[in-house]
Amino acid sequence: MAYIQLPVGTFHHKDAVKQVDSCVDILRTHLPDRKTGLQLYAGGIEEGRPPFHLIGDMIEYSIGKDLAAESLTVHHPFAARNPNKNFNFYYPESSQTLREMSEIVEKHNVKRMTIHFSTCFFPLNYPDLVNGFQWKEDWDDLQTMQSQLQSKAFEHLQDVTKDFKSIHFGVENMPLPLRGDRIVDPK
Repeated sequence: MAYIQLPVGTFHHKDAVKQVDSCVDILRTHLPDRKTGLQLYAGGIEEGRPPFHLIGDMIEYSIGKDLAAESLTVHHPFAARNPNKNFNFYYPESSQTLREMSEIVEKHNVKRMTIHFSTCFFPLNYPDLVNGFQWKEDWDDLQTMQSQLQSKAFEHLQDVTKDFKSIHFGVENMPLPLRGDRIVDPK
């Protein structure tokens, strides 16, 4: 199956519709003999809340374009550069945000959702850290980071997934964010 990821959460409704139309056209023009689908990325976190209503609208619109719900996947927003407890899997508040998105996904019979765990880490020098969230030096050790930080993220994910058995949650395999996922000079 061929997919195109759409950052629909970063647009207004009219722009998101145009993007769905364009991507469906590209897929059907260039891959006429393949099954196709869309990954709807709920980026664009505004004032701490993602535009979940837009994702629901775009799921419905995509299904109206003859894409089956089974061919869609939703990419939960993440806070790589927006230190917000609602998107930082280290904090229990992230469970509620994931639960809200999961309810929309389940309501529309979409079976897959993608999330990132690595976004529970922020650079040491990030200007506005979540309530003083600070990278600890001992987290530079992989085992320590996994047991103290990553295990919390898995607990919060499990808290939600147990209530949404119809959804397959995929954890995107991003590089392990040692030292707070900061961008480092390659030298």
